[in-house]
Amino acid sequence: MIEALKRIVRRAPALEYAAYLLHNTLFPFVNFSGTSLRGRSVIDAAAYVRLVAERYRDAARSVRRSFEGATVLEIGPGDNLGVALCLVAWGADRVVCVDRFDCLGRHHQNGEIYRALLNGLAPAERERARKNCPWVDRAVPDASEGLIDYLPGTELESCAGSLAPYRFDCVVSNAALEHLVDVAGGFTQLLPSLKADAWMFHEVDLRCHSRFAAVSPLHFLTVPEPIWHWMGSRLGAPNRLRISGFRQIFAEVGFTIREEVLESAPMEIATATFPRIDRRINAATPADLVPLVVRFTLLRNAASPT
Repeated sequence: MIEALKRIVRRAPALEYAAYLLHNTLFPFVNFSGTSLRGRSVIDAAAYVRLVAERYRDAARSVRRSFEGATVLEIGPGDNLGVALCLVAWGADRVVCVDRFDCLGRHHQNGEIYRALLNGLAPAERERARKNCPWVDRAVPDASEGLIDYLPGTELESCAGSLAPYRFDCVVSNAALEHLVDVAGGFTQLLPSLKADAWMFHEVDLRCHSRFAAVSPLHFLTVPEPIWHWMGSRLGAPNRLRISGFRQIFAEVGFTIREEVLESAPMEIATATFPRIDRRINAATPADLVPLVVRFTLLRNAASPT
């Protein structure tokens, strides 16, 4: 029913504006932010979680690191703690999961996704996961003990106090940073909890997240900032920061950047949209609008700020 209604609304931009304004103002508690596995079967959900975890492990190997003995921060775990469970199975000493919302959903609550993930692990990995996260075998997992610390209601923009007890070897995220209200502020808060040789991996989704997609994949960048704020400030709407903004922030907090663009908008659409984008969006040229899905692998510089 909800999905059918969304399809109708998205056919008309005026209706879409009105729907988001009403949702953000009157019904923010109806929020599917972070629920990437909603509607998926257990098998599909577990496969997706394992894919993300493998992506992080590949990133670690690319910078000659591993999760063995590491303290890891996962930003925006979403509706389950499956990625963190995989990292523990692969040797992490501690995985801390922070999320602005408490998104843990059906796959977490019935535990099926964890049982599916355990079945896909090697015997030694499975034993380590069970030993260090004993809640995974319970009928109703609560994640209240073991090597995974789940901190819902923690905004990265004000996380320094919550993360003060930890020192992280690495920070990872998947489609999370584009939902932060203040990316630069969040990383400034995070810096004191990073080890001197910390590394990071972030896959960032700069797409429209279905907003005004019927007009064009970049039309959402033309919405004036005050209206955009009223449309999604309580729902975790995309912050519309472009690739150049992420590059600047990562460089300013002292990281060497390696990036891979996985998906791009057509240059002709970027060129046509650029004159109409909101003036507060950090884009100097149409080329800044082209990258839509980007992977950043980051190594902390020896003389970076703390």
